[in-house]
Amino acid sequence: DVKFIVGPNRKVVYANRCILAARCEVFRAMLGSDPDREGRQKSAEPDIPLVLADVSPEVFSSILEFLYTNTCTLNSNSVSVMDIMGSAMEYGLLQLQKICEQYIAETLAVNTASGAMQIAVTYNQEELQARCTEFIELNTPEVFKTKGFHELSEEALEILLLSDKLNIDELDLISSIREWATVNAVVGSTSVAETAAKVVRHIRLGLLTPEELRQIEIDNEKDNLIPVLMISEAWKFHALRKSPTLSAATIPPKPRAGTRPRDD
Repeated sequence: DVKFIVGPNRKVVYANRCILAARCEVFRAMLGSDPDREGRQKSAEPDIPLVLADVSPEVFSSILEFLYTNTCTLNSNSVSVMDIMGSAMEYGLLQLQKICEQYIAETLAVNTASGAMQIAVTYNQEELQARCTEFIELNTPEVFKTKGFHELSEEALEILLLSDKLNIDELDLISSIREWATVNAVVGSTSVAETAAKVVRHIRLGLLTPEELRQIEIDNEKDNLIPVLMISEAWKFHALRKSPTLSAATIPPKPRAGTRPRDD
């Protein structure tokens, strides 16, 4: 007795008002139903549909499946599962959220890890974030080549770059960050330098040899990805690192798990 118009293609979906109102407070408010009163208030008549333009019919069907049966059929299309999890949070369905979170964590793959990491950061899901971080640490080069990596938010990428366990060398990491910044600069209509301003501070230039640092300077002339001050500090480190006097400028950065050995 309630009609929904769902998604950009405006698919018509029918449901039972009493079930939705009994199982979900958000729908109860949306439908104007108060189970504590006799009778029903109707803010949504059957012939006046509720429009849900920001959710796909597939995701909405999964939400309804859970509300009707207390179960949800999930498959290998984890992008859809992540969308279901997002909608579960939006509708306050904690149990469905946990089901999705567990499924995503158990089925992480190279092509889905970045998307899972993003939703974990967006919705502050610490357990899922930890699982995603661990997976990405073990599969860093492969994950950083995916489209999902380019779609990571600045915040999510910063969290990853703080890790000592990333299985990638710093030169390759800089290349990946440059690709991420280039893609997002186009999307955000900003410069590469502006886009990467916060994430590049986690680059460990002191891990590079002077020859590699020289090449970084040359590459940097094209897009100013790395601030000149950071490069200057790296040169200062190389100039002073064999000095007998210990100072902050001579303490080498901690290698990552994937840092290649270099000659002194």
